[in-house]
Amino acid sequence: MSYVHAWKSNGEIISNSDAIAPWWSITKTVIAVACLKFWEAGDLELDKPLRNRPFTLRQLLRHTAGVPNYGRVKAYHDAVSGKQKAWSAEKLLAVVKADTLDFAPGQGWNYSNTGYLLVRQLLEDISDRPFAELIHRTIFGPLDLSSASIVQTKADLEKCRYMKNTGYDAGWVYHGLASGTAADAVGFLDHILHSDFLTPASKMALQDRVEVGGPLPDRPWQTCNYGLGVMCGETKNAGQVIGHSGASPFSVSALYHFSDLPVPVTACAFHSGTDEGKTEWEVLRLAQKCQ
Repeated sequence: MSYVHAWKSNGEIISNSDAIAPWWSITKTVIAVACLKFWEAGDLELDKPLRNRPFTLRQLLRHTAGVPNYGRVKAYHDAVSGKQKAWSAEKLLAVVKADTLDFAPGQGWNYSNTGYLLVRQLLEDISDRPFAELIHRTIFGPLDLSSASIVQTKADLEKCRYMKNTGYDAGWVYHGLASGTAADAVGFLDHILHSDFLTPASKMALQDRVEVGGPLPDRPWQTCNYGLGVMCGETKNAGQVIGHSGASPFSVSALYHFSDLPVPVTACAFHSGTDEGKTEWEVLRLAQKCQ
């Protein structure tokens, strides 16, 4: 199946499709931006330990809190493969032993979907709103991203490219699953980096990164860092990039801004399958095409 893609260069967003696609872990960037908006309003603190927890919000958003990842739990994958109904958040946290940290907060790095579930719960608590509503009010509505939403029902998921008749329960994505067109994904990232939607302080916080590693096999990354809900670093022949990619058993997503190219480009691509690197290479190709 061909890529669903979009890019923005010289002020214009170009897209090859108006299809709605699941954004997968691009949702982490959405969550981080929501946190920064609440931080700007004085409703959240980034560096104060959370209530009854030894880690901070910044550490959760940067994957340095030590919270174990449910992606490594066999029972989780068995349940997903068996097309079971998603467990409650309470059961998930118990199964993954979320209170038994992999390392002391701030003393390591471990990609953790579980940590982002804790962030989602924090956002719901402080806003006193369901996750889908608070994200619409905080981000998708103000940015006029008309196709973007949080998947809530089976019908919502069935509207997404790649997801029809899969039998998948979106509740298995415990931090929430955003969906929308590639054009709205590009609009989202471009706004948070280049408009006044976020304050200068928030933009600095977003890109306050930790070093993760070097080159990744079969992927364009030469150096890997992680900010607040964003993957960032250097890619082959394109310099510095920032954004996020995501993978699932059904499709993959990649959304990145290339700031070092002669003509800076924000590009997004969705594709069927499970090869995250393949879609990252497609986004890089799109960015280079605009030069």
